[in-house]
Amino acid sequence: MSNYFSRYASALSQIARNSVRLIAMVWSDRAKLFISIAGLFLLGSVATVLRSGVQGLLLNELPKAAQEHAFTRRLILLVALSIVVTLVPQLLVIVRDYLNRLFAFYLEQKFALAIVEKKGQLDLGVLENPKHNDLINVVTEQGGRHAQAFIDRQFSLLENVAGLIIGFSIFAVSSWWVLLMIVPAVIPELLAGMRYGTRVWGIHHGRSELRRRFTELCSHFGQAVSVAELKIFQNVPTFIGKIRAIFGRFHAEERENEREQALRVLGACAISELAMAGAFVWFLPAVVQGDLQIGTFWFLVNSVVTLRVALYGVCHNLAEQYHSSLFVSDFFRFMDLKPALPRSAAAIVLREGPAPVISFDKVTFAYPGSERPVLRDFSLTIRSGEKLGLVGVNGAGKSTFVKLLCRFYDPQCGRITVDGHDLRHIDLESWYAMLGVLGQDYCHFRFPANETIALGRSSMPFDQLRVEEAGLESEADRFIRNWPQGYDQMLGREFAGGIEPSGGQWQKLALARTLYRGPSVLVLDEPTASVDAESEARILERLSTDSDYRSVVLIAHRFSVLRKTDRICVIENGSVKELGTHNELMESEGTYSRLFSLQAAAYQASGR
Repeated sequence: MSNYFSRYASALSQIARNSVRLIAMVWSDRAKLFISIAGLFLLGSVATVLRSGVQGLLLNELPKAAQEHAFTRRLILLVALSIVVTLVPQLLVIVRDYLNRLFAFYLEQKFALAIVEKKGQLDLGVLENPKHNDLINVVTEQGGRHAQAFIDRQFSLLENVAGLIIGFSIFAVSSWWVLLMIVPAVIPELLAGMRYGTRVWGIHHGRSELRRRFTELCSHFGQAVSVAELKIFQNVPTFIGKIRAIFGRFHAEERENEREQALRVLGACAISELAMAGAFVWFLPAVVQGDLQIGTFWFLVNSVVTLRVALYGVCHNLAEQYHSSLFVSDFFRFMDLKPALPRSAAAIVLREGPAPVISFDKVTFAYPGSERPVLRDFSLTIRSGEKLGLVGVNGAGKSTFVKLLCRFYDPQCGRITVDGHDLRHIDLESWYAMLGVLGQDYCHFRFPANETIALGRSSMPFDQLRVEEAGLESEADRFIRNWPQGYDQMLGREFAGGIEPSGGQWQKLALARTLYRGPSVLVLDEPTASVDAESEARILERLSTDSDYRSVVLIAHRFSVLRKTDRICVIENGSVKELGTHNELMESEGTYSRLFSLQAAAYQASGR
């Protein structure tokens, strides 16, 4: 029994803590609006009792006026008051609802932006960590909605509590025994609601992986490329079957929970309604015997109803608050997540200038949760202004090299330096200002073409001339000029007047965006994989003759792409296997020479 009450005491404590934190979040921005809405809810509670009281007095006065066959001054006053207490609350509700809608717009924006901003602050290591993945997914799907509902419900709770205080005051003076009948009768509703909230939250958390699978499967029907493949491979029925199966597994538990809740609520409501009927019947003999006036009876009955509604509202809203509070706690756990990478208190701010010397010194790294190192005792120096090629089979560690260079993770052993400074001690924003990275997966931004390119350096004022220069360097200018709106062309058919670029065009736009940054360190992972051979040749020619002001790291599986780089590094099993110019590596007859020869033979055999 003690554990039972301890659990519910803990739940109420959790609701109180979350209430304080959420109100603190909105207080600095919308304190006046918050107070105004709360005040209108309080006035609404008071107005309900005033209306019952005035109407009761009016009913008591009517028989007297009937006996005198005249409108007494008291009767006229009570009629006027009755009209006022009927109309004014309606006006207050209209104003309250208007302010509530304004507040809802603000809350929706507040929590949506809070979640997005927090994701932007977290390291990639946190976002990719399976330990945090379920929490992030639950908060993304449910956190903002429940946080908004939690605050909205605070006002209803305030109104309910005010109604309770007024009702308790009335019956404490007149008929205290009514409290003994009604209060215990509504407690089962509170307990049933809180149990329901716990089960719903548990279902969502217990099925997080299943929900991720559902989202992933449905996402394939939201992309034209995916739908096309599903149709060609005749997989549409297969995927729909998988989605239907997940619905069945997920909703089976939800249906059982809803069935149990319906039975619990039915029993709890029966108890509370019987208590209401008992209070109503108790007053009847006094009315029949003439000890209680009709108006007073009307007021007491309405007060019982008001008390019952307030008690039900408190129990129902507390149960709903507990349900939402579980998700709100997740929201705050997410907001309290710390970056995985430590930040130096006296970080070194890099200054703009020529490309720095970058060194990987005996670096060993394994991803969190894995004991297998991806890079082992990896050492490599990229000289200032050097054009370096990286090659290796899939899984050799090339992408991990880029992630470590961007400091998405820190190595477990060894260190990475930039002009002799340990990357862990460098201000990341100043380092990112020097970097331009184009990975194999890149964003398809649905904006006008010039804006899409200018996102390469959005912190700077928009520069159309620089946009067009980046378009020329990336070969994107050739097709942009042929679009109806040129550089002002909207991208994406889902927008008015938009067009859908081809795969190669999207890659050229992404390259243009990267070049627009004007980085001193340019990292390109298969930058011409979707580009036609003629454009590829021109792009690579420009990169190979690029200014010594910029270093270029070029990752490719087609070795012909790397021939004009200053040096080529062959990564094998997470270590540097070979390092040298194209000619040096060919002469050494090692891994690079063997793979290059295989590719060349394949091209010759195909007649290319």
